[in-house]
Amino acid sequence: MHNNTYTNYLAAWALQKTRDLVHQLETEEPDTLKNILDRARVTRAEVESWMEVVEKLYIPMDKERGLFEQFEGYFKLQDIAITEWDKNGMPLWPKNLDLRRLSETQLIKQPDVVMLFAMIGEEFSQEVKIKNYEYYEKRTMHKSSLSPSMYAMVGLGLGKHDHAYEYFIKAAETDLVDNQGNTSHGLHAANAGGTWQSAVFGFGGLSIDRDGTVRIEPWLPPHWNRLRYSFYWRSVRLIVEVQQKLCKVFSDTPLNIRSGDREYRTSQEGVEIPRKI
Repeated sequence: MHNNTYTNYLAAWALQKTRDLVHQLETEEPDTLKNILDRARVTRAEVESWMEVVEKLYIPMDKERGLFEQFEGYFKLQDIAITEWDKNGMPLWPKNLDLRRLSETQLIKQPDVVMLFAMIGEEFSQEVKIKNYEYYEKRTMHKSSLSPSMYAMVGLGLGKHDHAYEYFIKAAETDLVDNQGNTSHGLHAANAGGTWQSAVFGFGGLSIDRDGTVRIEPWLPPHWNRLRYSFYWRSVRLIVEVQQKLCKVFSDTPLNIRSGDREYRTSQEGVEIPRKI
């Protein structure tokens, strides 16, 4: 495998963000920056040279279709349809498929591109995310327990509520119904984390805008009455309570947050955010 989109994109993103932070510290806290660079044994010239790496990291993409390629050469592989699912709603291997030649097909165990959207979704437009979500959903076998939770989390942000809820249940039931067939080997701890992320970042609608402002855009399944979660952002603890018609956010220290096209200010008493049903 060469030039995996998830790997290359995240590597470039991390280098770019680190360099941006260095520039910020250079202005705001030069002594702190000097201490960090000295301890890491990194020079300013080396930091700037990272941009050459960023420019040369290849991100395979079909620009005409707006699709990121799972890895270089993926789109040239045999495209085989998934047509059957088991009693737990998990895909079954297509009939007559020789698993020894699985690497010659577009069938994947988990969607690296969709996982990229879960990590840094603010970097991509809704249109691009929807196109890629729909393309890879049809080709994902979910042989990694991390896969359903990624589809749940990203899908909720794309308005694919019914599908996302089904994926959330698949993730939550991974070890309860043994839908991967290997719970006897041990619990899927990372999947448990993905399930929690689906609840908080997905149904709870928690995200961070590019300027560092907390955004809350919740959606609850019709048969859910309430969802409550808490988290820390920049040393401030926030508590979010979501109901079908109302969302309320509490914090000991006032903080500006967003929902829709409006800004709100949190408080100990809580700020109410109307919800569209």
